[in-house]
Amino acid sequence: MLLNRVICLIFVCLGVLPVLSFSEILPVKSPPQNFSAVSGEIRAVPLTWSMHKNTKVSGYAIYRSDSKGSVFKEIAKLPSRYITSYLDGKEAARATFKQLTKLLQPSLSDNKNYYYKIVTIVEENSMGEFSEIIKATTAPKPSPPLHFKAFGGGARIVSLNWLPPKDKTVTGYRIYRKSSEDEKLLSIKDISGRLTLSYVDKGGMEKPLENRHEYFYAISSLNQAEAESYITKIISAITKSAPPPVEGISASKGKVRSIEITWHPSPIVDLKHYAILKKRIDFSESQKEIRVPADTTTYFDENLPDGVRYHYQIKAVDFDGLEGTPSLEASGITKNIPSTPKNIEVFIDEDKLIIKWDKNPEPDIVKYEIYKISGFIGVMKKLGITKEPSFVDRNVKKGARVSYEIVAVDEDNLKSKKSDIITVLIPKQ
Repeated sequence: MLLNRVICLIFVCLGVLPVLSFSEILPVKSPPQNFSAVSGEIRAVPLTWSMHKNTKVSGYAIYRSDSKGSVFKEIAKLPSRYITSYLDGKEAARATFKQLTKLLQPSLSDNKNYYYKIVTIVEENSMGEFSEIIKATTAPKPSPPLHFKAFGGGARIVSLNWLPPKDKTVTGYRIYRKSSEDEKLLSIKDISGRLTLSYVDKGGMEKPLENRHEYFYAISSLNQAEAESYITKIISAITKSAPPPVEGISASKGKVRSIEITWHPSPIVDLKHYAILKKRIDFSESQKEIRVPADTTTYFDENLPDGVRYHYQIKAVDFDGLEGTPSLEASGITKNIPSTPKNIEVFIDEDKLIIKWDKNPEPDIVKYEIYKISGFIGVMKKLGITKEPSFVDRNVKKGARVSYEIVAVDEDNLKSKKSDIITVLIPKQ
């Protein structure tokens, strides 16, 4: 080769050959000059070289070795001598979306040495001489975020925040969580943006966070190739407790058309209101929820039917909307109406009728109302009132037909149902 160059120079000096640059007379199989690699890129190595001057060169082939002394493998075949660069790992370097990087599966690793050599392609199956081996090192993993913190005390919520690392290659973060110390950390959220520095964890739609539960968290950084830093130290936070069950609930018995419910005050400081659950014992009414202000521990359930029983439970509700477990059940019943007067008898005594019946068992009966029907097509009218279980009807006509009904009335003016009708026919003489 040296002899050929000397002969060419002699011919040039004699004026037989035109003056050519040194590169133009390079043999076709010689490697391209200035082959170089750039270190420090994320899972990628940029390679450049000078264009080969020999027009018989049809392209280049690039080979790579993953460690010093190991076998080189072809990684690219370029179909033109005018191509003077190649980006090894270009999928990772160009990917900006998480979904894309997962599909492309970049082949280069972080903080790893790679070795390269290049060769010209002369014909389809003819290669030139290999260049000298060059080395490049990929960028290390991104730096993890700083001062990762978790804040408990939220209602089924944990608030997280952190500071960004100085590493400007970071493009986002990955948050991990587990529900107990023994579980494995699982990725729950990828955060986009180096300067996005907080996240509120509420759990998922199917499985929200629980009350009064300790959750464990860690975080890592991501770069544009989704290369991930080492995860931070695991930290934990406990969610807010639901209010405790309300205690001391009681419901009255025997009040007129109302039931008084009382309970002990809830000890929580952020109580918003109480929720009273009301249901009728015979299920003839649907369950109702009644809201009561936080500053009261008494409720009067009014305008109820007579002699009806209801069950009540109470829940404390805080300002975060957390509801305590319902209290124990208390049963209340409204006052019943007096029992119907029984065993009514009518006695004829000369020109008057004496009506008698059994005294009602209720101790608070204050009077009885006597109703009378006269004639075959008469109207029942109130005849009079008495405190005793007897009454004298002096307005009678011989030969008349009369009927009576008795109603008992208690001190709350509750009236019994009308008694059975008793009818007598007054003799004509």
